Amino acid sequence: MKRTCSPDSITPLNYSIVTTEGLERPDFVNDSQSYILGGVLGAGKLAWLARGATLEVINTLNGERQACCRFGWGPTRQRFLSISSVSEFHIEDGTKLLVGLKDLSSGGAGVLVIFDPLLSRVIKAIEVPYPVTVVESVTGSGGAQAAPHALSPQLRLLFGIAAVGTEQGHCYLVDLRLDDEDEQFDEWRTSPVEVIDPLACDLAQLRNTARTTETHLGIEMGGCCHTFGRFSYASCDFTELKSLFSGDVFVTAVKYIRQTSSLVVGFNFGCFQMWNMETLTHVYSSQVGQYYSAVTHFMYQEPENDPRYCCYLWVARGPLVLENCPETPATLTLYQLVFASRDILTGYGVIYKELGGVGRRFEHQLTSDVHHLADATSVGSKIVCCYTLEKGYSSLDNLRVDGSAGAESEHFRDLTLAVCVWEAPAQDPQSRPTCHLGIFDINCWYHSQMPPSISRLNSEWNGKRTGDEQLGNPFETDTVNG
Repeated sequence: MKRTCSPDSITPLNYSIVTTEGLERPDFVNDSQSYILGGVLGAGKLAWLARGATLEVINTLNGERQACCRFGWGPTRQRFLSISSVSEFHIEDGTKLLVGLKDLSSGGAGVLVIFDPLLSRVIKAIEVPYPVTVVESVTGSGGAQAAPHALSPQLRLLFGIAAVGTEQGHCYLVDLRLDDEDEQFDEWRTSPVEVIDPLACDLAQLRNTARTTETHLGIEMGGCCHTFGRFSYASCDFTELKSLFSGDVFVTAVKYIRQTSSLVVGFNFGCFQMWNMETLTHVYSSQVGQYYSAVTHFMYQEPENDPRYCCYLWVARGPLVLENCPETPATLTLYQLVFASRDILTGYGVIYKELGGVGRRFEHQLTSDVHHLADATSVGSKIVCCYTLEKGYSSLDNLRVDGSAGAESEHFRDLTLAVCVWEAPAQDPQSRPTCHLGIFDINCWYHSQMPPSISRLNSEWNGKRTGDEQLGNPFETDTVNG
């Protein structure tokens, strides 16, 4: 990969004074432990920042406030809520935000909110049995417009689906009922979730009843793993691999992969599971005892030309934002997913069928020395963000209402580059932390004979990179000082 320019400096984005004041404003009595979350929306024009109950949506070109909300705060009443997760959500009339909230006053509940960043308004608010830790968009359509290839018949009856992970290790597929335009709920008047079994055969009737009773259906994935105050982490044949107290478990990452019809769920004890969304069945559990840091992110990649039916899943593990683990390095692990078939469907794109195996193929620890594996002298790190660069497919806003894209664009959807940004503290306590950006080219990794680590590439790549250098290493990095 040839570099066309050298990123020697970065211009910081100055936020407006109202955004700064909103984020610095205390929300509740014990506000010392709150922290700032943030992310950029897919099109790159908007970004969001959150702290406590405050959500700020800003214009990335000028830093001006686009929208804001202080959840649970009204002129005459308060509900002590804290934002735990924000996810982009695409529906027919534009981009919304799914916001996961923890209720700090009700003793264990959570709230899922649909927020409109253009109107700066809460559209729906759904009560979840446990504090929400992570949210993920599955589809913004349903009914006759639902994609017939990747979702089960039960899920196609729902209209808009969000995957919601919570404390105590629960994961729900929540029917957002986007076909019910008359529904009006906010943080003070929420619509409760009615938890049902994934294989419920009378889902259409249950959904009609839920509309009448002003509730939302929530399909729980792996509900049988929760018994008598314990969480049983099990294989897909129901063999128990690990047993933990429910209070010690929470979901830390969730990702829906439309190309494999899979929902991937990561936990704070370092393991993850995969669920087939066409059959609503559990198809894989990672091994226990190999990793102990929480799963923080997932990324999906496809090679350009592989005669086998293989695609790849990155699993990032490391300290969470709220954890203070200065000596624990974050880790990126690449897993190969092998399927029985690969098809290209008109109006949908690539889809893999029948998972046959999962194997670990590459791993790298993230430290302040980007090409040196962690050792006794290394300091820790935290992952800021991970995502796949989708070349030739600029924005999910181009998706049709049914969540699919035109066949032509999907045929050439390039998922060969993955990006990870991480922060590492300096070994000198007086110095500022450094932020690093790494890009992994899976095609280049294939050409290098798929080595298991960067250390195997040292003989192929020597010297410091320059702007005109031709690189052979699949993992390129830069250090950002700003």
